[in-house]
Parts: sequence; C-alpha cells; structure tokens
Amino acid sequence: TTQGLRTLANLGIDPELIYIDADHHYEAAKTDIRTSLELFPNSLLVGDDYGHYESVRKAVTEVARSFNKVVHVDQNHCWAYARIDSITGRNITPKPDTGASFASLLDNFEASKKKTPR
Repeated sequence: TTQGLRTLANLGIDPELIYIDADHHYEAAKTDIRTSLELFPNSLLVGDDYGHYESVRKAVTEVARSFNKVVHVDQNHCWAYARIDSITGRNITPKPDTGASFASLLDNFEASKKKTPR
C-alpha cells in the first residue's frame, strides 16, 4: 500500500478519498494509515474491519489520536476519519494517551525519594 501511495504522490495525484483494506496486522495497518495522512493530509481516509480485527481498531484509533482525527464507525465495521451524523454509526474522539498508570507514577515517586538525600 505505501508503495502505491508514494507513486501517487510522485505523480502529483492528490486523491479525494483513500480506502484502506490491506494487511490487517497492527504495524502494517498503522503504517498504511499514517503514510496516507502524511502524504495526503486533505484526503478522506476510510477503511473496514474496525470491529473484526483488534489490530485494525488499535491502529485506526492510535493514528487518529496522533493526528487529532475523529473516527466514525458504522454498523458494518467500516471506519472513516470524519464526523458523520447517522443513525447507523457513531463518532469516536480518541482520548489522549496518558502513558503511565497511577501505580507506576507512584513507584517512580517512591524511588526518587529514596535517591534524594535529606
């Protein structure tokens, strides 16, 4: 997919819509989506299998978070980076990745207190 996207960019073609339905593994899906947004920021990205593959859902959500996109998911498990008001789907705004859990923050705090002389 990324090779095809780069070919389009090199030819000066700016697609209005990019439909992503290739490799369903997390890294491959994430790379396809990220490359599409980097090369064609104004294109509408859509795809499927959001509800069928956890790896696709995770990739779509993570890239949406990093590019500040809203994800629309319909009843057929298709997704789009667009706010679409419909009775057959829902819009999702991914929450920011908070990183560490409270327990790990507390552990780090306790460890830093041990290192600091009083």
